[in-house]
Amino acid sequence: MSSVEIDNRLYDMADVFRMLQLAISDSGSIAAFADGVGVSRQFAHQVMNAQRPPSRSMLSTIGLRRVERFQVIGVTK
Repeated sequence: MSSVEIDNRLYDMADVFRMLQLAISDSGSIAAFADGVGVSRQFAHQVMNAQRPPSRSMLSTIGLRRVERFQVIGVTK
């Protein structure tokens, strides 16, 4: 049985955009990337212009999934 190391780091949207840009570059164009992940070219452009959040398929392509987290801002008693 092999050991698999899991990366539990959390990434911000700037990291996600950089990773998506690399994937788009590897695909040759945003159109080719969009076609490859099953989203419209318009949607891919909207994501890269920070008008829409990336889809599950776009995140999956770069090896990510969306998670939600919360942080304590202060507690009064």
